[in-house]
Amino acid sequence: MTNEQQIFYKFLGENIRNTRNIRGIILEDLIKDIGLNITKATLSSMENGKQQISSYQLFKLASILNISIDKIFDEIKTNQNEESLSDNQVEHLIKNYVQPNK
Repeated sequence: MTNEQQIFYKFLGENIRNTRNIRGIILEDLIKDIGLNITKATLSSMENGKQQISSYQLFKLASILNISIDKIFDEIKTNQNEESLSDNQVEHLIKNYVQPNK
C-alpha cells in the first residue's frame, strides 16, 4: 500500500469503528451480521486501517451500520488535513476505491 492508501484506509477504518461504537454494536455482533466469514482479528485490522476493505465489504458494513457510503467518504474528506492530503489526492483515492480498474 502506498502512504496515501494507508491514510485512506486508516480514516475509512476509523469511521467504521466510530459508527459501530456510536450504534453500540460490538465486533462479534457485527461479524455475525455481515455474514462474510470475517474473523474478529480481520475486522479489527480493517478498523485500524491495517487491512484493505473491499467495496463489497464496505457496502455490507455500511448497510448494517445504517450509514451511507457517501457519508463515510465525506468524513475522509473532512479529516484529510490531519495527514496533509490534498483535495485531488483524496478524490483520486476515492475514485480508485470505487472504480479500481479504471
